[in-house]
Amino acid sequence: MKKLALTILGFFTLMACSDEVYQENFGDVSEDSGYTVLTDDSGPGQTGYLSPFDNQTCCSAVEYEIKNATTDLVLEFVPYVGLSRFDDTYDTTHFGWGIPLNAVNYPNLLLLNSYEYFNLVACNLISVAPGTTDIEQYVQLPIGPGQYFTIVPPSTGAEWTILNEYGKLYAIDAIIKDTSGNILATELLRFPFLAPGVTQPPAASGFLPMPVHPTNPQPEQYDLWYHKDTKEICIGSDPEYATIGGGGGLSGLPSELVFTHEYAPGQYRDYILSLTTDLTTVRITLQ
Repeated sequence: MKKLALTILGFFTLMACSDEVYQENFGDVSEDSGYTVLTDDSGPGQTGYLSPFDNQTCCSAVEYEIKNATTDLVLEFVPYVGLSRFDDTYDTTHFGWGIPLNAVNYPNLLLLNSYEYFNLVACNLISVAPGTTDIEQYVQLPIGPGQYFTIVPPSTGAEWTILNEYGKLYAIDAIIKDTSGNILATELLRFPFLAPGVTQPPAASGFLPMPVHPTNPQPEQYDLWYHKDTKEICIGSDPEYATIGGGGGLSGLPSELVFTHEYAPGQYRDYILSLTTDLTTVRITLQ
């Protein structure tokens, strides 16, 4: 199982928070609440990328679907999350968020304990049983006690909340097992952005290169792109930056794992684990 130089601190059983808890925290972010999805880069000369992140600074209405459509395999994965949008500068604030960015308030999130971009947080391991589909609706990032994704202490309330409102799921470190616990396949997968073989967005794209820190650039800050309207951050596929750990170590990684398994004596078939997004939903699917 590959790692992003982060430590998995525990295990977590997949759960969804209740609609009541979410509505109490964020109010109405349903399809009728006036939010406009703009991260649609599917036109001619664009990247083809579709995403549910809209033109608000936080709290997009995002549906998460985690599905294990197999009858004989167990899907386990560690989610990697981080801040979803670029606020045009590296400093100690994030958009209108009122709690300063420092290592005390955000012990897991910040790069070098002071930069808001681009560090990824390893959440606890999630296990999805055969034939299971879990759907969480209308929350930007379902992270926090009792939700899909968790971080064990020393994560703080400020860190939970900024990721819940401003965060994004970028990648998973996946393990596929049979029901006896034998490991069949492992892969570090990221959510797709550019088409295979494309190293940067076309000129007509809505995406711009995200600058590195002006005085102390770090390898993790290279090969990042952000949408000019939604400010959503995406990770590129430049092989030059992939070798130095660009995009938090995710540059150029695949979004799909295909493997063969003997599901019955002498009978084999291909299985696919895929990560996808569209204008409403973030999907992790094993089938």
